[in-house]
Amino acid sequence: DYNCRVEQGGQLIKGQGIMSVNTGKANGWGLYNYIGNVQEWVDTGSGVAARGGAYSDTFSKCDISLERNHDGNGDESTGFRLLRELG
Repeated sequence: DYNCRVEQGGQLIKGQGIMSVNTGKANGWGLYNYIGNVQEWVDTGSGVAARGGAYSDTFSKCDISLERNHDGNGDESTGFRLLRELG
């Protein structure tokens, strides 16, 4: 259940803004809104990039493999996820 920009008949029906973190369906690991909604910062080893697309990206571009350069400054379409390794 991606939150990406979808237009139908010239009317915006999805991707109008950020959705709550627990809307939609979870994937097999229990993650919600991991594609679209907000793009997420990732460590590239030499800086940061943004991955996953955001609500403002068209559905055709909204994919986990979408990666773009990012300067690391906060903005309205970029967030982050914390990873906690168990064991």
